[in-house]
Amino acid sequence: MPALRRLALTATLALAGAPAAIGSPLIVDFADLGFASSAALDIGPDGRVVGIRSDLDGFRVVLWQDGHALSVLNSTPLASAWRARLAPNNSVTLTGTLAGESLERALFITGGGEIVPLGAPGSRALAPTSQPGAVGAVLTDTGLVGARFALGEPPDILQLPDASESGGIDINGLGSILAVSRDALGTPSTWLIEAQRTASLIADAVEPAALNDHAAIVGTRFDTNAPVLITPERAIIDLPMIPGALGATPNDINNHAVIVGDALLFDEFFLPTTRAWAWTDSHGVIDLTTLAPDGWTLLTADSINDAGQIVGRAEYQGITTGYRLTLIPAPSTLALIPLSLLATGHRKRSPSTSRTRTRPDPSCRRAVRPSRVA
Repeated sequence: MPALRRLALTATLALAGAPAAIGSPLIVDFADLGFASSAALDIGPDGRVVGIRSDLDGFRVVLWQDGHALSVLNSTPLASAWRARLAPNNSVTLTGTLAGESLERALFITGGGEIVPLGAPGSRALAPTSQPGAVGAVLTDTGLVGARFALGEPPDILQLPDASESGGIDINGLGSILAVSRDALGTPSTWLIEAQRTASLIADAVEPAALNDHAAIVGTRFDTNAPVLITPERAIIDLPMIPGALGATPNDINNHAVIVGDALLFDEFFLPTTRAWAWTDSHGVIDLTTLAPDGWTLLTADSINDAGQIVGRAEYQGITTGYRLTLIPAPSTLALIPLSLLATGHRKRSPSTSRTRTRPDPSCRRAVRPSRVA
C-alpha cells in the first residue's frame, strides 16, 4: 500500500471479538451487547460512539463512552432506527418508528434513555444541533420540507426556492446548515444556509452528505453516482473510487478534510455489497478493508472525528457489527503499524443468513419511507 507510507495507523478496531492484547482501552465491541447485528454510526470529538443494535423485538440505540463503558439508551425498542447521531450530554438524535406507528419520525433520546418525538410521523432528524434538537425534514401534503427541530417547539421551516422537496442534511459547529432541494423530476441541488438564514445555491445535480466547520462539503453526483468534494471556495473536485466500485457515497468529512464513505460493488457471488473507504488529498483513496485483520470486511465508514477515528459497520464470520479504526497522522519516517496484531483471539460467531444491505446508510429500518429526501 504505497499510498500509506506516510501515514501511521494504530489498531483501535472496535470489531466484535477484537482482543485487547495490545493493552488498548479503546476497544469497543457492540456485538457483546447482544447476539444480533449492530452498526456504529457516529463518533464525537471525545471518542464517544453511538450505534444501533438489532434485537429480536426491535432496535436499540447503543452508546460507548469513558474509554470502555457501553450502555443501551432505550429500553423500549424501536420498530426502525436510522441516522443515529451524537448530541451534547450523551443524547442522540435519530429517525425511527415508535411501537404501534407505521411512519418513522424525528426522535430525540436523552442520556437517561427517554424517547422524545421532535416531529410528527413522517418527519426526519438527520443531524443534531448545539441546542437539544436537530435539522431534518417534516412531511407535508406536498412532500418533505426542510426543518430545524427544538425540544418542545414547533418545527422551524427552512425555506428553499423552487423546491418540490427539501431537507436539512447536516449542520456544522458555526451553525451553517447543509440542505438539499429536489425539483419535480427528483434532481437534487446542494444548498448552504448560513446562521443568519441566507440560503446559497452551491451545486446543481449533487446529493449533499456532510460539511465541516470550514464549509467544505461532500456529496455524490446525481448522474454518475460518483463522490465529490466541494471546497470552501466552491470548486467541485471529483474524488477517485476504489477499484471495482460502481459508485461511491461520502458520508462524512472532518476539519482536516479527511473524507470517509462506502462504495457499491459486487462480491465474489456477484451480489451487490458495500466497502468502506477513506480519502485524503495527500494519500488518495484507501480501501479500509485492506487495513483490517484477515476475515474482516469493513462495509461502511459512517463518521470520522478530528482525531482520525472512523466508525462504521463491518462483517466477520457472518456477523454484522460496529467497528472503530483510528488513523494517526505521523512524520513521513513512520510506516504502517501492522493491523495483523489484532487478528488473533477472535471468538467464534454463528454464521448469519442475512445478506449485506446495499443502502448507503447502514441503520436498520422497517417502516416505509415517505419520500426520497434522505
